[in-house]
Amino acid sequence: SFCKWFLFSVFWVSGCWDGKALQVPHVPASHVTYNLVPSVPSVSPFGPIQISPAVVHHKPSTSEPLAPMYPSFPSTYNPVLT
Repeated sequence: SFCKWFLFSVFWVSGCWDGKALQVPHVPASHVTYNLVPSVPSVSPFGPIQISPAVVHHKPSTSEPLAPMYPSFPSTYNPVLT
């Protein structure tokens, strides 16, 4: 059938295209500087961080409660039948 012939030809063609990886010698580049030693950070990873005031949520008034992080849904569903 055509499917068997097509698969056979694909495998045959892929077998004919065997390639060989060439080994390239490693030559260090002369334009690369080796002064790329990382400097010690001025603040430790667990030190204080600075947060922008735009990120902090400002509550409009003290009488209103904050919105919940996760919405609460009723435990049962009462369908409205019309």
